[in-house]
Amino acid sequence: MGVHQSENAAMAIEIANAYDKKIDKETIQEGFSKTKWPGRMQKISKKLPIYYDVAHNLDGVKSAIHSASLIQEKKPHILLTLKGDKEIDLIAREIFKHNKSLIVAGIENLELMSANELHLLLNKIESRTKFEKIDDFEEALDELTKRVKKTNTLGLVLGSHYIAKPVFDKFGILM
Repeated sequence: MGVHQSENAAMAIEIANAYDKKIDKETIQEGFSKTKWPGRMQKISKKLPIYYDVAHNLDGVKSAIHSASLIQEKKPHILLTLKGDKEIDLIAREIFKHNKSLIVAGIENLELMSANELHLLLNKIESRTKFEKIDDFEEALDELTKRVKKTNTLGLVLGSHYIAKPVFDKFGILM
């Protein structure tokens, strides 16, 4: 799912055809039908419109937010976690423009910034926008779920491959 994945698929087809002219459309289609890419605009709740994307740079965040807008024409509730080495100022500006609400969380033992660190950095970038920090990642997922349920507005978990296990565990997704 996601516009960016369609673009990636188109590029993969071009490369496959350039590499081997004998690859037919059926083989390519079979390959795509077997492809699974967890954590890329992956719907993680069976009952609610909550998606997870590992987007952790500006292009990825833009693509995830754009894809979310195609699913539902409302700004999403966003839960954000990031490592400290990311282009936070650029990511922040994009997220601040395109969210119904924002929660920041962290998991320090997974090499992510703490919720407090991320909150302080984002406040330096945009101090007029209010958003919530929740130290415990599972509590942050609970709060996102409540907001989605209450407003019937899409929820989007962004920021890292590192949170895949806790996200999948919380929503009962087997890997």
